[in-house]
Amino acid sequence: MKRLLLFLVIFFISLFCFAQMDVNYSTMKNYSVEQLTGAKVRIGTKPVLSYIASDGVKYEEGKTITFGHAAGNGVFTSASCFTALTYPTPISSNYYGQSFPIASVEMGKNYDVWIVINAFGGAKIQVNLEQALSLGEIQSEGYTSDKALEELTKWKQKFDLGLITEEEYNAKKEELSKYIK
Repeated sequence: MKRLLLFLVIFFISLFCFAQMDVNYSTMKNYSVEQLTGAKVRIGTKPVLSYIASDGVKYEEGKTITFGHAAGNGVFTSASCFTALTYPTPISSNYYGQSFPIASVEMGKNYDVWIVINAFGGAKIQVNLEQALSLGEIQSEGYTSDKALEELTKWKQKFDLGLITEEEYNAKKEELSKYIK
């Protein structure tokens, strides 16, 4: 009787614990982040295959990112540097214009997407990707909402002046509209 009771207790505890997890690493590795971000998932910071950010660019391991201007008082507010011996610390504006390959793309507990890069001397830099893009701390290959609107305005002026055809304008409008919020 004691064994049966013990078995039932362990069974229900394990059932409860595993029921809390919507996605785990072993199943997550079969999906890209773009498939997961629409779902309400609770996962720790785990590597994922790729992530299509708000700028429309696909970020994945091996892709190079370039640091833009630091938004904080001489530091990047969306990026932290850490080593095995230190706590995470903001990185200085000295990284402006420097490019690094992405070592991994990770999804955090709060649905934040992080990119990790290997920096100088074995240090790692972890960047909150969406925050960095919105602040301009990462130079984007895609469009922010403001950049897309600005570009579309230029194309509208060209169309109004008769410099481009209506078909050219409509094609550009369709391309840029997905970025405008």
